[in-house]
Amino acid sequence: MEDLFNLNPDDFSGKSSSAARKMDDNIYNPGPDQGQNGIYKSVVRFIPWVGDPSKSKYKKYAAKLVNPLTNERLIVDCPSTNGGPSILWSLDLELKKLANEEPTVVEEIRKYFNRYYNYYSCVYIKKDPQFPANEGKIKVYSYGYTIDNLIQQEINPEAELVTTQKINPFSLTQGKDFVLVIKRKTKAWRDFSSSKFMSEVSPLIITHNGKEIPVSNDPKVMQFVSEYFKKNSPDLSQYFYKEWTDYEYEKVAEFIKAIVPYKQIIDNLVSGLKDEKMKKYFTNSKPVARTAAPAHAPRRRPDACRNGGPRRGESWLPPPIHPINSAEWWTSRCTRGQCRPR
Repeated sequence: MEDLFNLNPDDFSGKSSSAARKMDDNIYNPGPDQGQNGIYKSVVRFIPWVGDPSKSKYKKYAAKLVNPLTNERLIVDCPSTNGGPSILWSLDLELKKLANEEPTVVEEIRKYFNRYYNYYSCVYIKKDPQFPANEGKIKVYSYGYTIDNLIQQEINPEAELVTTQKINPFSLTQGKDFVLVIKRKTKAWRDFSSSKFMSEVSPLIITHNGKEIPVSNDPKVMQFVSEYFKKNSPDLSQYFYKEWTDYEYEKVAEFIKAIVPYKQIIDNLVSGLKDEKMKKYFTNSKPVARTAAPAHAPRRRPDACRNGGPRRGESWLPPPIHPINSAEWWTSRCTRGQCRPR
């Protein structure tokens, strides 16, 4: 019980781990389409997780993959969350290395692969005009960089610019309410830039049986809060990283083979992979029919342009097996439009 009232600031610094989004009643997932004039507003309070206060802000990496051949979608946790070897992390790193040299290639692969992270925390919903039935409930809220940055500004304010007291927003007695404002940034992205913490420090106020109970260090109140959280808080661990099953190993390998049509990228990916189980799905499988780049391949393919014309983004990579054929790919590298593959 005492752990709820003696929080370690290091547990909220962003170095821990988050959970994958699940569509269930325990998730608080407000969106701009549910708000008035496309803006959703509510007031929540970040609270420590009664199961383990040190994991009240859990960070988890995940990835979304789309098979370009079948349009099937797959969302999986990333093993790098717990510091384990991960082909998802390796592919993300490989694409970052290629970004400057092969922007077109990377852009094409990024259409089907995205590795990201989210934080998950318990929140007490203080006010929600859109759905008043949510008020007084504790739910799990998933958030990203923008909201985490606001949390960090409270915990570690810019001391060299202004004299500001360090506040742990998760504190039950010396925290702050959070004004959540969600707008539509693009069709796929939400805008949280108008969200903010209240300026005044205040205790969490729990509404129970029609009464408002301010949280304090009074032993009786502490006992009540502990029991209230145990009874009403969702199990945050349900959203922690889950080990892959054999099926997920197989599907991840299948999707990556379809998403990355370049043998050299696949070879680089597998050669440095420390996940031996995943490596077997590539080394023990039938070879994929791809045109390999010649050993010590020059930046310019000698027979790609017979007229010596400049190319749009010269590439060391072999032509992909999709979405266009090899002849179309090599022809597109010549700006004069006179070249044909031999």
